[in-house]
Amino acid sequence: METSHIELTPEQKDVLASLAQETGETASSLIDKVLDELQERLRATRMHEREAAEPSPAANVQRTASEVKEEVNKNAPSVLDIFRETWKAIPEEELAAMPEDGAEQVDHYIYGTPKRR
Repeated sequence: METSHIELTPEQKDVLASLAQETGETASSLIDKVLDELQERLRATRMHEREAAEPSPAANVQRTASEVKEEVNKNAPSVLDIFRETWKAIPEEELAAMPEDGAEQVDHYIYGTPKRR
């Protein structure tokens, strides 16, 4: 292993010596641990930044669905408008031929069950 010389302030030297005495580890070992921890934090920060910069596919789908819904709501006629237009298209003869008890006897007219009294 290659040895490098780095300069430490007197305060940094005191902290390092104190930690070495407290933990029973060498200064070199403590520096290795600190550097490993710092490196891991940097990796985690970079990963978090990448994830934040690139929205998840689910977020893209939801955003797209919201945009589509908004566009449809702006351009599409309401259900009531569709009903009114459809109602206008029914000829008067057809309306006159509709049973007056259609709502009360819906099962009879749709499914052919006997009429209820």
